[in-house]
Amino acid sequence: SVNLGSACSSLFRNSSNPSTSIRVSKTSCAPTPQEDTAPVGPWLLALFVFVVCGSVTSQIIQRIQLGG
Repeated sequence: SVNLGSACSSLFRNSSNPSTSIRVSKTSCAPTPQEDTAPVGPWLLALFVFVVCGSVTSQIIQRIQLGG
């Protein structure tokens, strides 16, 4: 486990005096929690899967009919 507080505080060191660092709270550098929603809606995902599966199925049927 990485201590984000010390890792982030090392990023904010004073350039004129390297021993002095700016205090950074542990939550300021922590990644923000993302929303629990999917970036694509379930209907759009279902449509995409339907189109891909239908395309594959039609390609297979076409190859079988053409013999190869």
